[in-house]
Formats: sequence, C-alpha cells, structure tokens
Amino acid sequence: VLARVQEQSLELTFSDGSGVDRAVVDDRTHRVLWRGTDASTSLPLSRSSSANVVVVSMTARGAEPVAAVTATNPDPSSRLTPLTAVTTPTETS
Repeated sequence: VLARVQEQSLELTFSDGSGVDRAVVDDRTHRVLWRGTDASTSLPLSRSSSANVVVVSMTARGAEPVAAVTATNPDPSSRLTPLTAVTTPTETS
C-alpha cells in the first residue's frame, strides 16, 4: 500500500492492483470508509487533521488486515509538511 496526502485527501494505491475486494476502515471509529476492487482510492482529509486507517483484504476466510496507515494534513500556515506512515505485516515505510 502506498499512501500520500494530496491537497485535502489521502490517496491510497494498492500494490496488488485491481480485482481484489478490499475495505478501508477508520481505526478510530471502526467505520468502513471505502470498499471496492479498484487499484486506488482517495479519502477526504481536511486541513489540520489526521487519519488512522486499516486496509483490509476481503477473502473467503474473512477480513485480513493488509496495512495500517497514519496520515497528517497540517494547516498550510504551520509550514509543516504532510506525513504518511504505512505499516504492513512485513515492513514499514
């Protein structure tokens, strides 16, 4: 999973491409924010906010976590840059 903050959105790109049924779940509220088979998605992320989401692959055995994503979108006047961190079962970037 690749993640980046662009303007007022969190863009997620899935390395396994399209055709895989997956969901993106808000780790704070446990609400499903997106579900589909597209190779990428864009979620709203307003200025001066952050997001913690879990990407889940939907399989015959049930839901399997694929990655956890943390992203920040600071206020432009702060002169801080957006931050993204992706943790998977095998690596962190």
